[in-house]
This record gives sequence, structure tokens and C-alpha cells, in this order.
Amino acid sequence: MPNNSTTYPSKILLFGEYLILDQAQALAIPFSQLSGAWQKSKHVSSDYKADLIRLLDFMEHKGMDAFLDLAAFRKELDQGLSFDSNIPLGYGAGSSGALIAAVYDAFLKPNEQVKELELIRERLASMESFFHGKSSGLDPLVSFLKKPVWVDGVGKIQDCAIPKLDFHIYLLDSGISRSTAPLVEVYKQKKAHQAFHQVLHSQLIPLSNTLVQGMLENTSDLWSTLVEYSRLQLETFEEMVQPSFKSTWLEGLRTEEYVMKLCGAGGGGFYLVFSQSKNVEGKFSKPVLRLL
Repeated sequence: MPNNSTTYPSKILLFGEYLILDQAQALAIPFSQLSGAWQKSKHVSSDYKADLIRLLDFMEHKGMDAFLDLAAFRKELDQGLSFDSNIPLGYGAGSSGALIAAVYDAFLKPNEQVKELELIRERLASMESFFHGKSSGLDPLVSFLKKPVWVDGVGKIQDCAIPKLDFHIYLLDSGISRSTAPLVEVYKQKKAHQAFHQVLHSQLIPLSNTLVQGMLENTSDLWSTLVEYSRLQLETFEEMVQPSFKSTWLEGLRTEEYVMKLCGAGGGGFYLVFSQSKNVEGKFSKPVLRLL
């Protein structure tokens, strides 16, 4: 049953945005500064309660009562259960994933407890498909495990640890939410062009995979690879970078005091900032959160 002392963190995709669709590796981590938790309230808005009931109806229709106690979920909703979250919507930070992780954690039937990550991911993906039509299950899995998750590029997924790095990672808030689906469609259209397809497989994916492995293995001197990848992302994913942030991105490449990359789909939401300095926050006019 729901425990209001348990929090479900947001998910930040460090590497693998878009490229995960083409068998690239991916690395996602939990970020507890943005999170959600169950709460009971007599003043749950009717719109919010209706959304949760639609989620419940969807799960019943899809037969998820095979592993979830949906009767208990409905009873709790009737008694004022709600999910309180500060994860911004439309930022690619896994707002729906945190909710799905919370539902799974609170209402999983005791005899359906499993340890196999792939089965857990499949269940979570089926639940989150209510929001997105199709889900990889990665977002809710990170929130559920509260651990970094590595996708190895050949279909395997496992939790992992991030060693101490010789640079820092921040989230830069663009102040603008966005929808992922149209941006993914832009990516698919770009792949139809031979020049982009070649850059994708000869440069973008190899560089991204190198960064994932370097993060996991604490490889020294990843900085030059980060700079190269940042430059290449700006050139090849220009449509996913807000015009007002291009000068900031270019300034980082010029000085190398920091470098930027997309966080998830881009187009708004958060941007990732990497810096070897501990005092990079003052370089930006928008809010910055320390990630690692």
C-alpha cells in the first residue's frame, strides 16, 4: 500500500537521446532533487483524480490486475490518494515515469515480486504506455530502482554505479516545456538523408557509446570527447536547440569553461551542462541545478 515517506526520483538521460532508437548505448540516472510521493488529501482536484482513474481504467482494461492490486488502488483513490510531485511536465525528466514507479511499488501483488529487471521493465513499459502510446520502460525503471541504469545497445539493461568523475554535470532550465513525439518525428525524417545517416553511425553513436563507457569505467580525459560530441550535436541537431540557447552553447565551445548537450529530446526542458569548474552556475541567466 502507499507509503508517503517513500519518494520516487526523476530520471535524467545522460547519454543516448535519440540514438537509443538505433541500438546505441544509453545511461540514465535518478535525480532526487526532483521527485514525487504519495499523499492523502481531502482536496484532490477533480481533474487530477479523473486522470488517475483513467490510468486505473486503462490498467484494468489491459489486464494488469494479473500483477497489480487494482481494487486496492481504486479504494485508495476514493479515499483521497494523490501523487505530489515537483518534476516539471514536458521536460523529459520522467514525470510520468515517477508516477508509474509509485503505482507499481505500492500496488504490486506480494506474490508477483520479481527480481528480473527485464520483466520489471516490461511491466512498467506497459503501464506507462497509457501516457505515451509506447514506452521503453526506462524512465519508471530508474525511478523504481532509484539507481542509474545502463542500456548496453544490444537489448540488455542493468543497474549500475557512476564513479566519482573529474568534471561536474548540471541541469540548465530552459523555462519552456515541450512534447517529445514531434521531435522524435523530426529525428526520423533526418535519418532519411544519407549525409545525416552517415554521421549518425560513423560519429554520433560511436562518440556517445565512448562517453557512456567512459562514465561507467571512470576513464580519464573524457573532456575532449565531450567537447567533440557537444559540437557535433549542435551541428546535427540544430532543430532541437532553442535559438535563444545557441549563443550560450557556442560560448561554451569557444571557452571550454563548460559544454552543453541535449537532455532527452531537447527543444526545451532541461539542457545538460558539463564543466570542470565548480562555479559554472553564474555563467547562465536561467536556473541551474547540480546533478553530479
